[in-house]
Formats: sequence, structure tokens, C-alpha cells
Amino acid sequence: MAAQAYHSNLEGRRLLFVYGNPGEVRKAMTGSDYLPLIAFSLDFRKENFLHLTGLRLNPNRSLSPIYFYKKCLHNRLQEDDFVIGLDGSAEQKLDILQSMMNIRSSAAMFGEFAYNRQRLYAQKVTGNIYGCIGFVHDDARNINVPNTLLKKDIRDVTGSSTQKVYAIYSRNFAEEKYTTAVKLDKCLQGTEIKLPKMISDMIDLCCEGR
Repeated sequence: MAAQAYHSNLEGRRLLFVYGNPGEVRKAMTGSDYLPLIAFSLDFRKENFLHLTGLRLNPNRSLSPIYFYKKCLHNRLQEDDFVIGLDGSAEQKLDILQSMMNIRSSAAMFGEFAYNRQRLYAQKVTGNIYGCIGFVHDDARNINVPNTLLKKDIRDVTGSSTQKVYAIYSRNFAEEKYTTAVKLDKCLQGTEIKLPKMISDMIDLCCEGR
């Protein structure tokens, strides 16, 4: 089920998370300044699904992350295709995996990753009080990709860097601009939206919700 949800909602999509400090945004809305918002893009590819499950490929099987994903999609995954670690992290990830496949509309907060337990590493995270997805920069392809999923309140892993997600835009890899507003805060709705030019230039003005 989770693989099908990933395929329908995330696979082949690049999401643009627009976030900022609520106090600073409210203050800017009373004047003529552009809203102090930051944008961060995240790619979801076939090979990224494995990282979100917390499972590891069985080294004795000739499986790649993409093949693992395809087997999940077609309900052909076998027990000896993967290995479950003893630290319990895979069970926690699998417990929320299905619900987190709707991250493109359910992400409420964004922040710098600041959680040092279980030898986890991520650069930034987005999510809500029930769970969050961490991601890193792929230097070889110059893109940001998901690399972990946590069954934790995002505020517990971001600390003081937690900020509010005001919008999430989506496009497929072939498109030059973001064409769908999957999530749009009410303060960004209307004809006079004061988005920073660097962000507005990446968005198709005919975008849904605009």
C-alpha cells in the first residue's frame, strides 16, 4: 500500500517547500515588504523509497533499490529480499510509512536536523507532530533527496530551527516551473501575494490555488 501511495503522490515529483518564521511573516504582511520566506526543493525518485522504509537489502540477493521498489509495487517482495535491523527503527518507520506518503500536503513544519541519536544523519527535515522525513543533498546530481523517516514530532529533531510551512508546490521532472500548489496557506491566497522574486520566478502563475 505504501509503495502505491509513493507512486501516486511522490514518485517523479519535485516539491518546493516554502517556509518561514510566523512572527516575521505576520509583521511583513502589515507593510509592503516581500514576505520573508525561504524555498527548498526535494526530489522523490524510485530509488529513494527504500530509505524511507528503514529496511536494508539482503546482501545475498541481487536487488537494487529500484528493483526493491518495483517488487513492492507489484506485491512480489519476499522475506529474504531484505533485512530488518535489531534497533527497532525499521518497525517505527513502517508504522508511519503509509501516512507519510501524503507529506506533500501534510507537512506543517520545516527545519534543520538536530537529532544525534541512533547514528542518524540528515540535513533538513519536514513533517508534523506525528512524523517527519529527513533529506540530504546529492552532490553528484545537485538535488535534494529523502534519506530517512522518523516517527517523531518534528520539533523534537529540529529544536529552535523549526519554522512553519506556508506552501508546497509540485512539478514533474520534465517541467521547468512548479505548476501545482498542493498546499497554500490562506495568507498566500489572493491576487497580491508578496512572494520573494526568487520564489515567484519558479512558479507558474496559473498554478492551482493561485
